[in-house]
Amino acid sequence: MTLAGSGFDTLLAVYTGTAVNGLTLVSSNDNCASGLTTSCATFSVTVGTTYSVQVDGAGGAKGAVSIGVTFVTTVPAPANDLFSNAVTTLPATGTTVGASLETGEPLAGTGASGSVWYRFTAQPSATSATVTLVGSSFDTLLAVYTGSTVTALALVANNDDCATGGSPASCTTFNVVPGTVYSVQVDGWNGQKGAVAIAVTQNTASAPPNDLFSNAVTTLPATGTTVGATLETGEPPAGTGASGSVWYRFTAPVASTSATVTLAGSGYDTLLAVYTGTAVNGLTLVSSNDNCASGLTT
Repeated sequence: MTLAGSGFDTLLAVYTGTAVNGLTLVSSNDNCASGLTTSCATFSVTVGTTYSVQVDGAGGAKGAVSIGVTFVTTVPAPANDLFSNAVTTLPATGTTVGASLETGEPLAGTGASGSVWYRFTAQPSATSATVTLVGSSFDTLLAVYTGSTVTALALVANNDDCATGGSPASCTTFNVVPGTVYSVQVDGWNGQKGAVAIAVTQNTASAPPNDLFSNAVTTLPATGTTVGATLETGEPPAGTGASGSVWYRFTAPVASTSATVTLAGSGYDTLLAVYTGTAVNGLTLVSSNDNCASGLTT
């Protein structure tokens, strides 16, 4: 509330109450700032409450009054404004209106001013994921992270616009690790805000031919992949974090006393287990290994 433009040295007071002799003071002011003689006041209001404004003059001054009232609407923050409150049911709709930035939160892009969060876990058979904000009502910013605290996130992928000269909505496709949790940050380019539409598609690879125990490869040595592999019902895990296996098989030749199985040359941190038995849910463990030696992952 301001008396700027009034023609004298003003005094301003704001009250609630219905009788002049029973008023409750809400706010008062003499001069807005040093060097000014007009009054102003900013105060919180309650919807539906009536406020009475008293205008007088300092030292008995009188003159023309000019009064203005401006209302500021405070929009509540979205439920998923905080990293810890990320929405986990996707696809979803929402809004960034009223969103803020947390202390230590990374910026999703140019002009980021207030984000909301979404979260998903990569499925056992997923090899990549596509996140899209197509259908959102503003020029979006998108970033994907791993990590469990907003101040210690690792960037996986980010995007401003899906295509040059195309939609201002964001989208990105990135490789995922099964079982890993990914947090998605949605903000607006140059401070824009609006309605959010988000969808996540997890892309899977076809299972390798020897994904099933019954389809074990019997010609060794061999190469292959575990990308797209799964665990069968009743299948024993080969070790900590086992999520999808492939199978190989050999028969011990006559006069052999021992066998060495090696995964040296494989492209990731492997787990190895050797069994006897004819059914995946009735196997007997013979030997298992994570790493051949310190510093090795095969």
